[in-house]
Amino acid sequence: MFKVIVSPQAWDEFFEIFDFIAVSDGGVAASFCDGILDHIDLLSRFPQMGVASGKRPGIRSVLHTPIRIYY
Repeated sequence: MFKVIVSPQAWDEFFEIFDFIAVSDGGVAASFCDGILDHIDLLSRFPQMGVASGKRPGIRSVLHTPIRIYY
């Protein structure tokens, strides 16, 4: 199992996303953000699961529509 470190900027953006969605529906915001956290958890077990970036060697991403998580 790998350790996933989330940058402070990424956490700030995560909470901005939550707050933005929560204005309309707090339950949807919680569900959507739980999905993002699930993707991050999966990365600790399957770090190669994402798609490799063609433009940036060593960078991969996973999609939690419409959010793309880069690592």
